Amino acid sequence: EQAEIVNLYASPDAHADGGRMALGTVLVKEQRHLLGSEAHPQSGKVFLVSVMIKQLDGGWSYGAFEPETGAKAAKVDTDGCMLCHTSRRDTDSTYVAAQKLR
Repeated sequence: EQAEIVNLYASPDAHADGGRMALGTVLVKEQRHLLGSEAHPQSGKVFLVSVMIKQLDGGWSYGAFEPETGAKAAKVDTDGCMLCHTSRRDTDSTYVAAQKLR
């Protein structure tokens, strides 16, 4: 498996009290292949864009998209994303605490 670079983006209103993300928060993960060497890493083309949106019921909706077309990424099982993320209750089902997004 090829190494990758991950860029994370959050909507400006992502912060909420108690370490929970605000309703309507949008989190975007941009994944790129890592090119070059460890000593001189370079960022390759984006190969996947994943999105999480905080819903009114406090849960999240998940999507994964092809960067070239914006079409839903057929190779990604977003149910699997949900299963893994829900194990992260201490950080609101994310892998980054809301306080770290500031």
